[in-house]
Amino acid sequence: MAAEKAGEQFSAFIAYGLGICLVSSHLSTWALILGILPTKGLTLPLMSYGGGSMMIMCCAVALLFRVQSEVAEINANTPKERSKWQSV
Repeated sequence: MAAEKAGEQFSAFIAYGLGICLVSSHLSTWALILGILPTKGLTLPLMSYGGGSMMIMCCAVALLFRVQSEVAEINANTPKERSKWQSV
């Protein structure tokens, strides 16, 4: 939401999409633990035997950190608004 408030629509869409992917993988893991889904062929979100899932998830987390740092840089460069209580 911070990227959307800063006017970075593309970064906001990337963050929303990756967030949905991370949440859905965690929900599927919980469904596996509870026995709702079958336990065949699904990897854990940040772990896998071959390393492919872990590399993709680490790249996704790195993209989220990049979006956050760009939004923080944009917010640091914008002038702060004066508080209404200072003029009283």
